[in-house]
Amino acid sequence: MLEKSSKGPSSSLLLLVVACLGHFCVDFMIGIWPVFKTLAGLDLASAGLLAASCVLIGEALQGLFGSLGDRGYHKYLLMVGVALTTSSAIFGHCSSYTAFFFLFLATCIGSAAFHPTASSILGQISSERGGSIMGFFTAAGMLGIGVSQMLFSWIYTAFDGSTAILAVPSLVLVLFVYLFLHVQPKREENSEHHGLFPFALFLQFLKIKILRLLYFIMVGNQIVIWTLAFLLPDFLLTRGYPSWIVYGGGHLFLMAGAAICPPIIGYLADRNSVRGVIATLSLGTTIFLYVLLASGIWHPAVLFPLLFALGGSLNSVSPLVWSLGNQLVPKNRGMVSAFLMGFVWLISESIGLGLGGVLASSFGEDGPAQALACMGVSLLLTFILARKLPKTIDKSLPLYLPTGDT
Repeated sequence: MLEKSSKGPSSSLLLLVVACLGHFCVDFMIGIWPVFKTLAGLDLASAGLLAASCVLIGEALQGLFGSLGDRGYHKYLLMVGVALTTSSAIFGHCSSYTAFFFLFLATCIGSAAFHPTASSILGQISSERGGSIMGFFTAAGMLGIGVSQMLFSWIYTAFDGSTAILAVPSLVLVLFVYLFLHVQPKREENSEHHGLFPFALFLQFLKIKILRLLYFIMVGNQIVIWTLAFLLPDFLLTRGYPSWIVYGGGHLFLMAGAAICPPIIGYLADRNSVRGVIATLSLGTTIFLYVLLASGIWHPAVLFPLLFALGGSLNSVSPLVWSLGNQLVPKNRGMVSAFLMGFVWLISESIGLGLGGVLASSFGEDGPAQALACMGVSLLLTFILARKLPKTIDKSLPLYLPTGDT
């Protein structure tokens, strides 16, 4: 349910559009670092560890932001989240690792504020079609990431590193939210039972078998997503692909699949076994990844469909897990969203970016491909755990945590 403000209610459609536009802008900024570090010729290990440390700090705050969202501060968290991520647009104006660290840290904090907030809002306006709605939300983010590298590379090259103009669309959206978004999600009933840093509640989530399975499914899946997004430009560069493919073209097809497939897969999952869909996606991702790595260089007619399929199978797992988590724990949507987003990304991004960068540097020749091959083993985790999910999940019987409402 939604509370009306004094200025009148905003429609569920407007909330969906704002959440999707926000996701586009936020993920656009997140997508810049992998290609910037290649354009700037940064050391892979240093760039990976820098990004991992920022993620570790920033995404840990999703617990705080999820709690604030449950207390009714969604509108302000949306604005702050989108605004902070525009820090990535300043990369081209800096040259020191210290500046890169603080700019990317601000981006990670903004992401941590935005994602559980937007997911919580969508969890309240989408119940029967949760998989489909979250699929559209995910698709918007993937479109943002998809175009980020090509557009940033072009601006960076054409304007000699003057990339701040890329922040303008995000700041316009923040102004629109401030002026015209008049609906504030209702404070969640269980919000008084946990503090601003409710780590005990996260431990309660882990004690529930189905949430624990969903958490580690997400970790295994996201490790590969972040490693691939981080190392793809370097993988394509070492394999000898043309520069337009290296600096955004290949990434665009990867993210096109990640954007287009989730709504379709979400529609199918709403009518079939979530367990079967996630297991099939994990198996398909494994095949696509190692086929990509198996050849020295693929013809673009093969490379692009392969990247599209890989992105689609990888990214279709997330909206299914997020939607299911929101439906299973409806009284703590902000917290369960943070649990299945921030506390997943805390582990998966740190491993994917940090360990992926270190491995790529350690292997030397063809290091990015060998690092991806090693990190791809985590897909086995998602497949095994998906098979442990119950065959039928009764979403009409929500979980109640031992916080006083049991």
